[in-house]
Amino acid sequence: MVAAGYFMYGSSCTLVLSSGGGVNGFTLDPSLGEFILTHPDIKIPKKGKIYSVNEGNAKNWDEPTRK
Repeated sequence: MVAAGYFMYGSSCTLVLSSGGGVNGFTLDPSLGEFILTHPDIKIPKKGKIYSVNEGNAKNWDEPTRK
């Protein structure tokens, strides 16, 4: 895989993209018709206050993921 990303649509259109060297978020500027880097170097916190996961496939998780 060379790259991975997703779009989020709402009051603005955001593209989150990784090409192997980190993750960056871009927001569409409709006046320019271009995506502008608005969220550079996105990181997941080591620990947070919210637990959120789709447990539908938990039976298929490996042991480190289950912990």
